[in-house]
Formats: sequence, structure tokens, C-alpha cells
Amino acid sequence: MVNIGGGIAVFCIAALGKFVHKAEDAFGLHPPDPGGVHLAALYRHRAELFAQQFVYWFDANGAALPFGRSLTYRFAQNCFWSACIWAGLEPLPLPVMKGIIVRNFRWWLFQNIFDRDGILTIGYCYPQMYMAENYNAPGSPYWSMKSFLLLALPDDHPFWAAEAAPLPALDALKPMPFANMLVQRRAGRVTAYPAGVNQVPGHGQFPEKYAKFAYDTRFGFCASRSREVIEQAAPDSMLAFVIDRNVFVRRASESWKIEKGAVVTRWSPFPGIEVTTTITPTATGHHRHHEVDSAFDCEAYDTGFAVPNFAPGYDETVENHSAEAHCDTLCCKGVRHGRRRAHQVRPQHQPVFCQCAAACGEIRYCKRTHCDGYGYHRYR
Repeated sequence: MVNIGGGIAVFCIAALGKFVHKAEDAFGLHPPDPGGVHLAALYRHRAELFAQQFVYWFDANGAALPFGRSLTYRFAQNCFWSACIWAGLEPLPLPVMKGIIVRNFRWWLFQNIFDRDGILTIGYCYPQMYMAENYNAPGSPYWSMKSFLLLALPDDHPFWAAEAAPLPALDALKPMPFANMLVQRRAGRVTAYPAGVNQVPGHGQFPEKYAKFAYDTRFGFCASRSREVIEQAAPDSMLAFVIDRNVFVRRASESWKIEKGAVVTRWSPFPGIEVTTTITPTATGHHRHHEVDSAFDCEAYDTGFAVPNFAPGYDETVENHSAEAHCDTLCCKGVRHGRRRAHQVRPQHQPVFCQCAAACGEIRYCKRTHCDGYGYHRYR
């Protein structure tokens, strides 16, 4: 598994791999591999490759990128590094891997992940059943216990004496073609710009968990409760079209291109509407350029990151062609440019996944027109 597919690294598949390998041996599908030596070498090599990309998903403060499904496994995010240390692999120096693990554990201990009896809840940074998968159960969060594989290390293992080191110097922009995204590192934080290439539908909430324009270690994302009104759809970091009082967003891209400095995707939220979106990271956020061909009149909302409006210091402002939502620790500002028939910018409330608001621009597209629009999103 060199690909990075979901929100967490579930790399502990050796047991299943050995089972398949032994079955293939039994049926003579490939030469025998006594003791699984060849298979073990293959997994170790793949782990080395995987680590060189996966390290980009970790924030300097310990948070990992919230992206994809199965997020309720929480600090299983760091179990890959635990498995590397246990297996004697050093894709990164041991102190660096210890630093990733320690900071991730510390970050999670400051989140509201336990109930009143000290039991792990279903959710992410707080109990939230609505974002759960159809295969989750009360015991699901305990997949995170895989991270405690470290407890199998002997007392004299170098891990226990190593100092937790900071992350190494990493590229500011990292294209990840296997993960179908461009990852940006800026001021210690991580922002991912996925191409919107989803897995096969079947688990629900795929547009929310895989197809938003941006995911960030400092911001959560919203999951839709209903498609009928914009407040229930909660389309943060999306271009959301309202047609006949229903909300349509990017579900999956029809084509995409990931470059060093941009992600270009072509997608259709609804028959008769074709959109080409270019996302370009900047020093303080990112630019969005949308080219929209619409067969009928519609309106759209170009939204930024979700900001909790129950947090201390929350406020929202609108000034000319910009809107801002912020609290004491987070801020997202959207600025609109381009040719449109009508144009309004405002914070858009989204009381679904969490009580939040996002800097939001309302755009009206007219029948049989081709419109170019630029949006600039700045955040801290």
C-alpha cells in the first residue's frame, strides 16, 4: 500500500497479506517463499516509500490531516510510525518518528474525545455520530490502540531514551500523484488540495470527506445533513450550486491534473453545468479560478473553511467584495473577483458538523453563459 487513500494510515495489513500469500503458495500461483522472506522485504520497502509522503500529513503541533473516512480511529494516525519502530525500520530518524508520535498523542489528549466515563466516543475532535461510517460501532474508536504497539518494545530499546525531535525540513509544496492531491506546508500547518477523486460510493458523505477543494490541520470540515437548503448542506471549501432549492457540489472529478503549483479539475455538479476549477496555493492561502458553463440560470456559493461560531472571540464581517469569519484561534477570509451577473459576499452559517461559519460568496450564473471567476482565500 504505497498509496495514501484515507484520513489515517492503516498500514498494518501484514497478517492479511501473509494469509493471501500462503493461499497463493498452496495453489501454486507463484514460487514458494519460505518464512515469508520475500513478502517481508516487499512490505518493508513499501513502508520506506510510504513514509516519505505520509510525513507531510503531520502538522508541527502534532495534528494530522483530517481527510477521508474512518476518522473516528483518531490517534491510529500515528500507528504507522509505531509499527516502523517495532519492525526496526527507520524511514526517518528514530527521534523524528518519536516526535511525530508524541506530538500526535499530546494533540489528541487536548481534544474532547472521551465521554464522562472515560470511554472513547465515535467522532473526531468531539463526539459526533453524524460523521460515523456505516461500519462503526462503539468499539470502533479502539482501533486507535494499534498505536500502543510501542509497548511491545523491550525496556532497553533506543526509543525510550531518544529525544522527541521536530519534523525535518520538508518541501513547501508536495505533489502526491498516488493520493491525487497537492499538499502545502506553511508556518507549521498542513493544507491538502485534493483532485476530488473519490473511492467507489457506498459509505456515504464522500463529497464531504474526499472532494472539498481544501482540507487543513487547523480547520475541521462539515458533513451535510440535507441537500435541500444551503445551511443544512454546509458546503465549506466547496463551490455549491443551488438549483430548484437543492444544493449540488463536486462529487467526483471527471478529469484532473496535479502540478507542482496547482490542481486543475473538471467536474459537473448537475447535468447541464460544467466547471473547470484551478486551485493555486499562495503564501497566505490559495486562489480559486472557476470557469463555469451553465445551460440554465442558477446561483452558487464559493465557500471557505469552517470556523466554529461557539468559540471565544467569534465574529464575522463583510466589506465590499470580501467576507471574513474568525475566532480567537482561527480566521478565514474570502475575496471575490471576476465577471458575474450578480455578486454578493457574506459569511454563510453552517450549523451541521459543528456550529460554524465560512467566508462565502454568492454568485448568480445566467443561462448559456461562460463565466470566469477568481476567489482568494486567506486563512490563519
